[in-house]
Amino acid sequence: MQRAEALLRAKEALQAREAARKQLLDVLEAIQSGREDPTDKKISAAEKNATGINYQ
Repeated sequence: MQRAEALLRAKEALQAREAARKQLLDVLEAIQSGREDPTDKKISAAEKNATGINYQ
């Protein structure tokens, strides 16, 4: 019985650690996405400006 309880506690601890890891990765991904978004907007604006230029 004690072994089963110990295994259950170990499993719960592992699941909690994995949940914390996933949460950290989600936060890091959100930070990275936030950094990329302004760059993407600048590139998009530059592309729009370039398509508006007529080289005749």
